[in-house]
Amino acid sequence: MRMIDAREDEDSKPLEGRMKFTTKFQESTIIRRYVDLPKLFHLLLSRRLFFPSLGLLRERDPFECATFPPGRYSRLSEPTLKTRARDLADALPEHLCHREGNRRAATADYLALVEETPRAELEKCVWELEREKLLEQIVCSCWYQGEPESEAMWKLYANQHGVAIETTVKQLKASIKKGYPDAWNAQPDPPFKHCYTVARVKYLDTPKASIPPFYCQNPWMLKRASFGYESEIRIFHEVDHRISLLNGGVNVEVDVGNLVNRIIISPFLSEQTWVPIGSAIEKIVQEIETQGRKIRVERSQLLSTPSYQNKIFQALSWETVKPLVGVL
Repeated sequence: MRMIDAREDEDSKPLEGRMKFTTKFQESTIIRRYVDLPKLFHLLLSRRLFFPSLGLLRERDPFECATFPPGRYSRLSEPTLKTRARDLADALPEHLCHREGNRRAATADYLALVEETPRAELEKCVWELEREKLLEQIVCSCWYQGEPESEAMWKLYANQHGVAIETTVKQLKASIKKGYPDAWNAQPDPPFKHCYTVARVKYLDTPKASIPPFYCQNPWMLKRASFGYESEIRIFHEVDHRISLLNGGVNVEVDVGNLVNRIIISPFLSEQTWVPIGSAIEKIVQEIETQGRKIRVERSQLLSTPSYQNKIFQALSWETVKPLVGVL
């Protein structure tokens, strides 16, 4: 699969029959996911990567998928735009329906307003209603691509007892298997396609008049500039309408041995804590088939103090002096 720039149109390539991926940058890019220990053990033991819905992500950030994407509807004629607005009447928020007395009355008033609302306001209305559906339809896994380690990411997402899972974009894609193992006892008929996209989040200070087409069509990839420290990369897809979300998302089956290169243990753990945690993780990864690779388990060096390497300090080290006898 060739590398393309985010400014280009979507480029897709079939994978494993009914799987399709779109990528927006070099596949050798190293990415990390900062998680707490329960999420790590869920991945290692169940061989499942949880993809939360946009709605679940919005519980942490109320501005998730909130940026209106200018130009999203620019190619639609006004009659087509109005038709789309009418088709979205069933997505009217419940609180508006209660205010009108009931859903039927609210729907009738809404349809009348659609016919007389100026285009610019109608586009915003269509976006608001579409977004309510997208919050339940789009699921994604969020990864970090930036400096080797980020103290902010450790503190926000891995707390005191977390880890960073390290992989590459290519391995992440290759590790994903078909199907949602927790959703079906048998494959659906007809089977559905899994179409995944991997791309960088775009951070904006304010909504701009001109946004690359990719971000207009995938507005959940837009975030406020204040979140820029996350250097976020997302892999996302739209969940088939026959799937019900589990705990606000879906579990996607993955080949953990192909996915994980390195597990980095939090730098904020004391030695008495990180050593047994590291040993437990080591025992689990030893049972994972990695096709000859070794999954490394290491402690973060983020807070390691510089060691003294000059000869004077080496001469004064405990290893080079005679034991003190008779002092106590």
